[in-house]
Amino acid sequence: MNLINYHQHLKLQPPSFTTRKQAPTTPKHISIHKGLNISRLNMEGNFICLLVVLSLASGGVPGPCRHSVMQDHLQSLGRLIDNQLDHSCFIQYPFTEHLNLSTVCYVKAALPQALELLSKHFHYVRSSDNRRYVSALQKLIYHLYTQGCVAEIDEEVEDSPVRFSKAVESSPKDALKKVQGVFQMYMNLMRDSKGPVDWDCRAEFTVEEDYQTTTTGRIT
Repeated sequence: MNLINYHQHLKLQPPSFTTRKQAPTTPKHISIHKGLNISRLNMEGNFICLLVVLSLASGGVPGPCRHSVMQDHLQSLGRLIDNQLDHSCFIQYPFTEHLNLSTVCYVKAALPQALELLSKHFHYVRSSDNRRYVSALQKLIYHLYTQGCVAEIDEEVEDSPVRFSKAVESSPKDALKKVQGVFQMYMNLMRDSKGPVDWDCRAEFTVEEDYQTTTTGRIT
C-alpha cells in the first residue's frame, strides 16, 4: 500500500478508541449561586430571629389582649344603646367612680360591675338583636378574664374597691354608656401601654382610716 492510499485509509477509518460517558457535573456557577442562596436564607432567618428577640425584649401588651376589644365591639354596644328608649324607667345599680383611681385600677374595679349590670338589667328575647349584643358583651368580659387580659379582684391580697362605688339610679341608656366608657378606657390602655399591664392595685384599693360609706347618686 503506497503512502497516499495509506493516508486515505487512515482518514476513512473511524477512531479506534472508545469514549466513556461521564457523569454530568454541576457547573461551578450554579454551585456558587446555590451557596449564595443558602447564605442569604441563613441571613434572613437570623434577621427574623433578631426581630423576635428584640420584640420580646421591648415588651408590649400581648397580642390577644391588645386586640381583645375592638371597634366592632364598641359599635355593637353603640347599637344596643341606640335601641334603648329615651324615656324609660330608671334602674338602680352600683358603679365605680373614677375619682383618683388610675386607669388600670378603675378598669379593674368597674369591669365586674359592668358584667353584673348587663346580666341583671338587660334581658331580651333569644332571637332579638339586643339579646345578641348583650351576649357578645358578656362573652367579651369573660374572655378578658380567662385570657388573663384583666386580673380579677383578689380580696386575699388587696382590699375591695367597694369604697369607690356608689349606688346609681339612671336610665338604661345612661347605664350602658358607663359600660361603654369602661371598654373605651380598656382599649386606650392596651393601645398606649409600652409593656405588660401591671394590675396590682393594692396601694390604690387600700382602705383609709377615715373611710366612709358610699353615697347615693342619681343622674338624669
